[in-house]
Amino acid sequence: MKIATWNVNSLTVRLEHVLEWMESAEPDILALQEIKQTNDMFPADAFKEIGYHAISNGQKTYNGVALISKQKPKNNLTEFSDYDDSQSRILISDIGNVRIMNLYVPNGQSVESDKYIYKLSWLKALIKHIKSEQEKYKDIIILGDFNIAPEDRDVYDPEKWGEEVLCSPKERQALSKITGLGFYVPENIVSNDDLSKLMETS
Repeated sequence: MKIATWNVNSLTVRLEHVLEWMESAEPDILALQEIKQTNDMFPADAFKEIGYHAISNGQKTYNGVALISKQKPKNNLTEFSDYDDSQSRILISDIGNVRIMNLYVPNGQSVESDKYIYKLSWLKALIKHIKSEQEKYKDIIILGDFNIAPEDRDVYDPEKWGEEVLCSPKERQALSKITGLGFYVPENIVSNDDLSKLMETS
């Protein structure tokens, strides 16, 4: 199974790039983040024309996530249980025999901000939800934009970033708790050359 994830930073702007890449790469599943569209504006028909099912959890101007797949997504969730969130950041579905969790984790802005507190509370709710999913599903894939640099080697200037947002100990601890639930994390992500070329022109 070929699975891809892409923070598209406005699907309205990059729809043609996404469609072109999908026809070339033919992924089984594509998870998108930051589609920046409401559900009524989501171009599901454009994906249907190239042989895919498509669903979204959209939001005007900000956030929004989508799942595009050859098999129809089922048992869809767009929010964590027992967590009130007005932002559209999750889309969880059964695709085939796999539970797919597409996430757009909050950025956090700065460690002194309310947005950082929101990020930490969101991550706490995520961890709780993953545990509940594990009680029901054997095969789970978590992907998306985590807005967390796992290690110093993942940023261009670790000394400058220090313990700022994206690198702070509390964020990294939350990410470690997620991986500690039994998830395998690839050490090297190989970018698709065709995708890189498309991004250069966007």
